[in-house]
Amino acid sequence: MTRIYRHTIADAPEASRPLLEGYVPFSPTGKLLNLHAQMAHSPLVLAAYAAVRQASVTYGTLDPKVRSALMLVTAAASRSAYAEALTSFLAVRSGWSSAEVRLLRDGHRLGDDKTDSLVAVIREAAARAGRVSDATWQQATDCGWTSEQLTEAFGYLALTVFTAYFVNYAQTPIDLPTEPAGTGVASGAGGSGAGAGEAAADAARAGADRADAARAGADRPDAARAGADRADAARAGADRADAARADADRADAARAGAGAGERE
Repeated sequence: MTRIYRHTIADAPEASRPLLEGYVPFSPTGKLLNLHAQMAHSPLVLAAYAAVRQASVTYGTLDPKVRSALMLVTAAASRSAYAEALTSFLAVRSGWSSAEVRLLRDGHRLGDDKTDSLVAVIREAAARAGRVSDATWQQATDCGWTSEQLTEAFGYLALTVFTAYFVNYAQTPIDLPTEPAGTGVASGAGGSGAGAGEAAADAARAGADRADAARAGADRPDAARAGADRADAARAGADRADAARADADRADAARAGAGAGERE
């Protein structure tokens, strides 16, 4: 089970509603992400998140592709499946290939010295509570990154740490439409502490949702096929998870999700 209530726009605290309304048009699912729905429970938390996010949009100067790489390596260091899935999605949308996403996530070099040097600074900072060795910092400056750009890079680390720590804290269930093809990002289950049966059921429902989104993405057939395969695996796991109860319900839900995807 998750720890913090997930609001709709209608039942959110009044101070949170305008912020939530602004997120829906940009959501990868077309509806509120669980992340935002839980943050809305405290207007302070949602407003703090929104302020850093808006600052990155208003004042950010780094290339969006570089920004997404910095957020992905920060998420990988945070041990948050939700943050990793979200930043992997954003990285692919920004132009990174699935293979490059895996390299960034797993701590490897991309092969571009300038990008790698800045990624190394943020990866090290994320893993060491903000501390970066002189050698890593010097390598970035030698590759042409200015002190202003190195300072800005911290903003993307801060935004991702804020997000990752919150979803770990709140045990936010993953609700993204599909993982980037071939990245191997963990998916579908709720936060840690859920029982095995609940986790399998969550995986089945999330798998069905991802299958719908994957089949709808006809312009990305590889991702669609991968999403459908993962959905089938999630349903199979749910069927085995709790033979004593809810077996029929989970099977019906999985079949309904698959049928909806086929009708699309």
